[in-house]
Amino acid sequence: MKISFSNAMHLGDCMVQTHYMKGLCRLMPEATFELFCNPDHCAECREFAGPLADRIAFLPWADRSTSAINSNIGEYLKQYIEAKANRIPGCEHKYNNRHFNGLRPYDMDYGAFYADWFHKLSEENHLPNPIQKQEDLLFEIPETQAPKIQSEIGDWDFLVINARSLMDEYPYRVDDWNWLLSELKKRGTVICTHPNTEKVFSTLEHKWSLCDVGRAAMRSRHVIAVHTSPLWAAMNTVAIKTVQFWLIFTRGHYFKFNDRFHWSRDWDWGMRILRENHIL
Repeated sequence: MKISFSNAMHLGDCMVQTHYMKGLCRLMPEATFELFCNPDHCAECREFAGPLADRIAFLPWADRSTSAINSNIGEYLKQYIEAKANRIPGCEHKYNNRHFNGLRPYDMDYGAFYADWFHKLSEENHLPNPIQKQEDLLFEIPETQAPKIQSEIGDWDFLVINARSLMDEYPYRVDDWNWLLSELKKRGTVICTHPNTEKVFSTLEHKWSLCDVGRAAMRSRHVIAVHTSPLWAAMNTVAIKTVQFWLIFTRGHYFKFNDRFHWSRDWDWGMRILRENHIL
């Protein structure tokens, strides 16, 4: 039995879809799966599949089969926001493009949304649902014997995900993040995901994968992040227990897995959170 999905969204969306399929593998031991996605995402998703890669194929989205289940969240996210507008703090208006892609004058627990989405996806396609609660969204990062991890990985005070969001989740300003890296360097050891002016080790420049970012999160005391793809890998089953402090910059789609999670839609407010927690 083969079950096909198609997802034309960004890497983070495809990684979450891979996580869902990994769960289906456990619930449906006789089934195999395939995901049609951006071919640039296939290698990252395949590494994340780990030992289950022999049961999950990753194929170019352009080659998708007509029977593939569309697992893009976009349309359902619009419906979800409109249907729950009166229950989302600060959301006084129904969904429209300006609110969704621009100001987003509401706060929404993205973990709760995804749990609801996978319930719907499973129910409509007569599949078991491996995402019964928000905690089931936490990634399980496969172990690796890669020499680069053994030689380069260490322990850090700060993991900084200084990536520009392709979904406009936060208005990224590179100078802000370079300044933050310079300040954090005064207070401890730092690793980050993207190039910077402060000579901080960048996982992207050293060709680390998103799974490697997840492994770095397991060895970091604090995670400060733009809401973007690498954040999903950082929020894994190990790091959720070991990271002492999380701060996510987002327009309003936040995560709240425990009371160590904080979020801000504004740079100055985020700096206030860091100062109040004696990080700056």
